[in-house]
Amino acid sequence: MGRDRYAAYEEAAITGYAHDNIAAGRWDRTGAVERARADFEFLLPHGLDTPDNFLFEILAGEDGPVIGFAWLAIERKYGPASAYLYDIGIDAAHRRKGHGMRALRALEDFAAGAGATSIGLNVFANNGEAQALYQKLGYAPTNFNLRKRLR
Repeated sequence: MGRDRYAAYEEAAITGYAHDNIAAGRWDRTGAVERARADFEFLLPHGLDTPDNFLFEILAGEDGPVIGFAWLAIERKYGPASAYLYDIGIDAAHRRKGHGMRALRALEDFAAGAGATSIGLNVFANNGEAQALYQKLGYAPTNFNLRKRLR
């Protein structure tokens, strides 16, 4: 991702993450954007210059246009390196055309080339389309978080 696009990506990612958490029932609307911004700043404190974090533009073809983005981190905490996909998005007009699958495969290749032996991600329970895509590519659940609203 070029520096010229990063600021717009950052704001869209923060807003989108807040919205996803509200829609999933994890967060109340009040303070959601501030919580999302704090999480983003914790995970990516130096923006594009944060070590072991890679932000990509997803192109419709070899020559563009830009139709999406991805944020991948290589983590070396517990034994062999692993990758974590913090964010991926394809513009609505370009979804269901194979771009997400193509991007995920390219990210997997990048992660393997960086020494990762696995790749993880979070998908919200209310995002059935993404779940179907990940399952099709061989991603499997590692745990479930459950929530029950009280009153």
